[in-house]
Amino acid sequence: MSNGENGVKNGDRHARTVGIVGCEASRSRSRVAADLAIQAATSGTDRVLLIDADARRRRVTKRFHINGSPGWREVLAGETDAESCVHRQDVNNLAVMSPGTPNGHDHGPMTRPASGALGQLDEIKTDYGLVVVDMPPVRDMDSQPPATEWLDETVLVVEAEQTRIQTAQRAKDMLHRAGVHVTGVILANRREHIPRWLYQRL
Repeated sequence: MSNGENGVKNGDRHARTVGIVGCEASRSRSRVAADLAIQAATSGTDRVLLIDADARRRRVTKRFHINGSPGWREVLAGETDAESCVHRQDVNNLAVMSPGTPNGHDHGPMTRPASGALGQLDEIKTDYGLVVVDMPPVRDMDSQPPATEWLDETVLVVEAEQTRIQTAQRAKDMLHRAGVHVTGVILANRREHIPRWLYQRL
């Protein structure tokens, strides 16, 4: 990380926080978030934190077998400290936080993080070079607030040959109204219709 807006805050290293959000509730979004975090952790020297903020689907925490532990929801509710919710992984430099609040024991809709919760999250960011947040799909934003003011940037995942242009634009407009600034788009599950061996000959 450079010693600029991405690297230093108040004299300390400060992680870049990237939210990954999808137009629909597909598996691609969570896979993109997890793969991004794993790649960053294995290819760099900085520690990486992957946060599962989708309490309904919990795909990231199921992938890492930590589903059911305290996590994101408890931190935002001010019920626990963020550091105690971090699970170290076998992958070098990677840690994961679950959405918390196991299925069937939901706290119900939250409108804003509790007082002091964002401060805790800012503190934990000083321990990492990158924080990746697997956010709930756009349609769930109202009941699962992702603390968007804490994110530095947000990337929208669209499904190749599945997501309609109108759907993607509507999702982007909804995120904009929610105060989420989309800085990029990832095209997931893109297929090559021409075989690679033939394409190389063209």
